[in-house]
Amino acid sequence: MKVIIGFVVILLAASCAEDTPVTPTADVLQAQPECPDGDQTVQIIAPNFGIGFAFEIDVYEASRFDATASSEGIGSEVACSISGVLPWTEVTFSEASAACQAAGKRLCTSDEWSAACGSIGLEYKFPYGRSYDATACRTESVASSATGSLSTCMTAVNGIMDMSGNLREWLDASGLAGGAFADSEPELTCTSVLQANDSRPPDPGDGFRCCRTLSDYN
Repeated sequence: MKVIIGFVVILLAASCAEDTPVTPTADVLQAQPECPDGDQTVQIIAPNFGIGFAFEIDVYEASRFDATASSEGIGSEVACSISGVLPWTEVTFSEASAACQAAGKRLCTSDEWSAACGSIGLEYKFPYGRSYDATACRTESVASSATGSLSTCMTAVNGIMDMSGNLREWLDASGLAGGAFADSEPELTCTSVLQANDSRPPDPGDGFRCCRTLSDYN
């Protein structure tokens, strides 16, 4: 554990999902798919900034459990937070919400997402700082890249990757945050939200990440 400017940041490794219940008479045990290397998440506890919440957020944009560095995979059961794999694209709001729930999480709120992106207390405009850098994240490009592939696209104090560009990310009340790989500066800030709902057609620039409430700190 380390304390940084008044809030606690903890990297965790945990299984994406528990095994599904199996009937004793089943000939073959059927388990829900799990993320290959466990989830990588960050806990953010911010009592000193008057925000009044504590939450856990995925370090990486969501990927399918069978994703690799060269394939997005096809599994749709559960969302993973894994480095170095192609993220889950063309996902609808309902699909993203269900995948987070299967992992024991939920989609992030707008407040959680923007606070994590802006490094709580510093209120950065972009995850990496106050000024736009077109080379820091996957922006103004033709396609998304593997999760965490740009070390410069990391939040200043809590190590969350790809919160600007690469993929827009669904929020819990719908809407997509952070911009995508083809976007430019106005769409790529920590407070940029594209208004959308579940009627939005699948888009190669749309993705998500998951959050979880830390009830012990409420």
